[in-house]
Amino acid sequence: MPAAREWAASDTRWLAQLGHDVLERHGGKGDLPVLLAELERDWVEQAWCGPMYTARGLARFGPEAADATSLLRRFWLQTPHSSERAPYLDALAAIGAAGLPEAYQESLWDCEANARLLAVEHAPDRPYTLSRVAELRDDPMEKPEIRKAAEARLAS
Repeated sequence: MPAAREWAASDTRWLAQLGHDVLERHGGKGDLPVLLAELERDWVEQAWCGPMYTARGLARFGPEAADATSLLRRFWLQTPHSSERAPYLDALAAIGAAGLPEAYQESLWDCEANARLLAVEHAPDRPYTLSRVAELRDDPMEKPEIRKAAEARLAS
């Protein structure tokens, strides 16, 4: 880990990225500031490809990564890469972020199946939400795993 921390501080971008990759997967609590700084840098630079990996790394720390909540929420709302939204939701859930029920509810309409699946499993029990879950269950064009999860959700 000491080498990865040195790499993450490098001015050589590819080496810094390699260091961040290692810290995201294996770093300890002391590496949270580095990961948060990387996520902030990605936001400032509007680097849309890859912050989901930092989000996954932050999710490992649960509530201890709460300082990342506003950045993760901004990435979830603004990313042009729809495939990255589910990892942001996962990270927000691991952290225990406020407003998560509404994020799951909105994700019931996401174009990405992974985000819809998370939403079907975790959206709040509200009439509007359960109505959408029923639509997903009955939609012949929906992915089978989402239809199955929606059926299970409504049966419980």
